[in-house]
Amino acid sequence: MTGGSKEEIAQLVGEAYAMRAYIHFMLVNLYGKPYNEENLNTKAVPLKLNSNTEDAPSRNTVAEIYAAIESDIVEAGKRLNVEKWDVGFNYRFTTTALKAFRSRLYLYMQKWSESLNASKEVLEINKELVDLSQTTMPNNYQSVESIMALEYSSADINRAIYISTDLYNLYNSNDYRRRNRFYTSEGSGRYTVRKGGSNEYACTFRTGEIYLNAAEAACQDDNLIDAKDYLLQLKAKRFNATGYAEEETKVEAMDKDELLQEIYDERYRELAFEGHRWFDMIRIDNGNYALTFLKSIGKNNVTKERLLLPIPQTEMDSNHLMTQNPGY
Repeated sequence: MTGGSKEEIAQLVGEAYAMRAYIHFMLVNLYGKPYNEENLNTKAVPLKLNSNTEDAPSRNTVAEIYAAIESDIVEAGKRLNVEKWDVGFNYRFTTTALKAFRSRLYLYMQKWSESLNASKEVLEINKELVDLSQTTMPNNYQSVESIMALEYSSADINRAIYISTDLYNLYNSNDYRRRNRFYTSEGSGRYTVRKGGSNEYACTFRTGEIYLNAAEAACQDDNLIDAKDYLLQLKAKRFNATGYAEEETKVEAMDKDELLQEIYDERYRELAFEGHRWFDMIRIDNGNYALTFLKSIGKNNVTKERLLLPIPQTEMDSNHLMTQNPGY
């Protein structure tokens, strides 16, 4: 680049590094096993670190891909210099969005202290949560929670599906999310999703997720006091007064295992239809969490081998180095 100031050029190059890291992060979690000691040397997707369209890449390991993601985040951090874009331009990476990315990345890598520290850095900049006693949706790109608003649900999601009974029953009657905020009653016990249907519901990173990342990381690191505090700060904005009092009493009495399960359930409730649920199910307990959940709703024929996306046959036909994903 030759036009623009030194700062503008640095910002754009930083955004390119951050976006490449984010795309590899999404791909490795769709096609590769979760990051843990058991899976580090298993194959996932190719790393694409140049613009040569004639390359015939082979698949890299989970460890190699995550190392490249971390390297790109470091390079992005050296260059990004915009902390916050004006509303409407907040689909672009910022210094704050990069911290939010690190919060999520290290959670997936089970680096609990690093995830918690990154979460704290984000919340020092923006700790605002939408009060769901009001009508603003937290995943709206104009909400106070918005950190980066690049991705949004299918435009037809609010017309194409009814939510599962399993999900709806996870909210109680004192939860604003159940009471015509996240969902709309269509009668006969059927509820549609309000989080999609328009590109105004664009959300890549928001503070609601960061509170949950912090809670999970702190809990996994045996810091139950902080874990409960982060979780309850979110719940305070999601329940009416009666419901919050009940939640506070319940959470304060939990041991580590109970609290961790409650955090997982809260992620299910809070982040529904924002692209987190499947990744959470795969990364928790190396896929066993997903199998347990699927069996609980009658999907008894699912095996670990079917939890990951297969490499498309067209890719293998055009590149003999792109061997089939063996699954788990």
